[in-house]
Amino acid sequence: MTPQSKNLDKADETLREALEQADPDQTLQAVVVLEPQDGDASPSKQAKGGLTPQSRKDAIAQRKAELAEQLGATTQALRDKGLKVMGGVLSRVVVVKGAACDLLASLDIPGVKQATLDQAIGLGMHGKGKE
Repeated sequence: MTPQSKNLDKADETLREALEQADPDQTLQAVVVLEPQDGDASPSKQAKGGLTPQSRKDAIAQRKAELAEQLGATTQALRDKGLKVMGGVLSRVVVVKGAACDLLASLDIPGVKQATLDQAIGLGMHGKGKE
């Protein structure tokens, strides 16, 4: 597939290469960083000091609500492109899975900041356990 997107620079080199080599309907998975459209990406300030179990739960609930409000339109736009969206509950990072052509089209969504091909990460065991 020849990637055609005015926002191809949002994809890192590994994702660009995968998009070039993929058939349009081939399933790919990418890690995508989202950005709020209102410009406020900072989490609300928490009180200093130790958190009680209840205040920790409250802080997590507040963060989830903030992200849902800030990123909800973008995650819905990804789903509208036919992509499966996972994550994004406590951070601005989501994993998206779907057809290469849909993943390419997702780069044109304003709330998509950057994307990289999701791939296995080596544990760096360097032969340990191999004989």
